[in-house]
Amino acid sequence: MTVVTAGPLLNLVPSLGDGLLGLGFEGGAVQTAAMSTVILGLTAILLGSGGYRVLEGLMKVVMPVLVIGTVIATILAIRRMSADDISILPPVSTIDDRDLLAAMVGWMPAPIDIAVWSSLWTLARARGRRMDRQAVLGDFDAGFLATLFLAVLFVILGAAVMHGAGVEFAASSVVFCGQVIDLYTSSLGEWSHPLIASVAFLAMLSTTVTVADGFPRTVAALIRQFQLIGTPSSAVATEAGSSAGPPVETGSRAVYGAAFVIGSIGAIAILWFGLARKDGVTFTGLVDFVTITSFIAAPLLAIFNHRCVFSSEIPPGDRPARVWWVWSWVGIVILTGFAGAYAVGRLVG
Repeated sequence: MTVVTAGPLLNLVPSLGDGLLGLGFEGGAVQTAAMSTVILGLTAILLGSGGYRVLEGLMKVVMPVLVIGTVIATILAIRRMSADDISILPPVSTIDDRDLLAAMVGWMPAPIDIAVWSSLWTLARARGRRMDRQAVLGDFDAGFLATLFLAVLFVILGAAVMHGAGVEFAASSVVFCGQVIDLYTSSLGEWSHPLIASVAFLAMLSTTVTVADGFPRTVAALIRQFQLIGTPSSAVATEAGSSAGPPVETGSRAVYGAAFVIGSIGAIAILWFGLARKDGVTFTGLVDFVTITSFIAAPLLAIFNHRCVFSSEIPPGDRPARVWWVWSWVGIVILTGFAGAYAVGRLVG
């Protein structure tokens, strides 16, 4: 996410690239790695100081602009498409076709583990108070459906503008983000370039902060759950309801901080020994690896999610209806079938 965020920032402020060049960072991949490291540091400051709340408030203004711009650009771009450009099933005859499809589905509209992050954020906001189940579900559904809506528009916009023109995705983060911005400017006009670039950067920065918080929060909660094994439920409830801080299910700040530092070190290592290295992994290769991995792991995550929601720890009245139990298993079977077929196809060619 830091790499994806660095793209629109360097595209929006080209002088940053010139400054990095003056410091000895030559080459697009090296500059992207350097700017990604800076963004990672900025993310740590935002999370540590609570500044992410300012960003969260700013996103309430930015996201409507992004949504409106995407809707208008998609409507204008659709007019370029003909009936011959539309097909019900995507091409899957070659390995490249299947890789593209798996990469797209991997994070469309969002990875399955976003459900875990959303639950942990809800617990953190509640701070031991009981929350209205319908309100929590409604908040999650609204966010997920909005993400789904935007995902569909992005696919249509890319197909209408890039596929029809035969444009290949660039391997450079900066050039690729320039191509994404061009999706809008080709429909809205060149005047929209700085606006869309600014909105794209803030949206990606917000997503980076979200991911950077979600993973260490999950690790902290997981370790806390292991610590609670064998603890009487009454003692857990007493501790969770105390006024000493957030509920114990969210884990400790020390574990959270350690997980963030370890994850950051790993990210920086990938940036400098993978992305920035000559003949190393490309930007698109990095994105494809992450999204395809999510696609393959989706069935296992879906099973974990299913077992959690329908477990005995959830009061019967709070569990989804029987129809959703069936629907969940249908989704698991479909995910497993597609992931298995893709894995077999890659093995046998």
